[in-house]
Amino acid sequence: MPGMKSFDDIEQTFDDVKNILSPFTDVSKFSSPSVKNMVCSSQIDNPLNLNIMFIEMLSHDLDVMYEPEAFPGLIYKTNDSTYNIFQSGKFLILGCTSKEKAEKCEKEFLTLLKSLSF
Repeated sequence: MPGMKSFDDIEQTFDDVKNILSPFTDVSKFSSPSVKNMVCSSQIDNPLNLNIMFIEMLSHDLDVMYEPEAFPGLIYKTNDSTYNIFQSGKFLILGCTSKEKAEKCEKEFLTLLKSLSF
C-alpha cells in the first residue's frame, strides 16, 4: 500500500481494506502486507555543491550519477539502497524494507559525507 507514513498505518489500512472488500470476497485468503520499499528523507545543515560532490564521489569509484538537466539531484547507488541528494542538503534514501535498515543507511551516508573532501 503506497503512501503509508508509519508501520502502524500499514496494519490499520490493511484492516480497512479487508472490511471494505469482505462483502465481495473471502478476505481470509489475503496475505499480510509487507514492506517492499521505503522512501525516507533526511537533511544535513548546509547546502551541497553537487558538481564537486559528484567529481569527488567518482574519484572514489562510487556508483554515482549527476545529470542536472534531467534530474535536479545527484543519485548515489549502493548494494543496499539508492540515495537522491539535493543541493539544499536534503537527501532521500530509497529501497529499504525496515526502519533499522533505513537508520543504518542514513548513518553510513553521513559517515561517507564526512570522509569526502569537498
